[in-house]
Amino acid sequence: MTLSFANPFARKSKVGYPEAVGRLKEQVRRHLNLTEEAAISVTELNCRDQDCPDIETVIAVLLSGQKPRLARVHKPLPEVTLKDLVAAFEGERTS
Repeated sequence: MTLSFANPFARKSKVGYPEAVGRLKEQVRRHLNLTEEAAISVTELNCRDQDCPDIETVIAVLLSGQKPRLARVHKPLPEVTLKDLVAAFEGERTS
């Protein structure tokens, strides 16, 4: 008998988001020529800046011994394209 536990406090995943996160991580890895050791975080946030839309996608690349590389795309996560990623990393900032 297998027991499973569902975390009642976990956020509900939106349809298509897990696939979009995986796609974006792979595109970032290829675009920046990263190894598997690089940690890539893809997060959709409510943008609080007055000059940006309500939703933005933030991509962070974490490499041991280096400052994080951050890129922001002012679109919901599933709508971010490879072209958006390339443009965002051209204008990236380090944290």
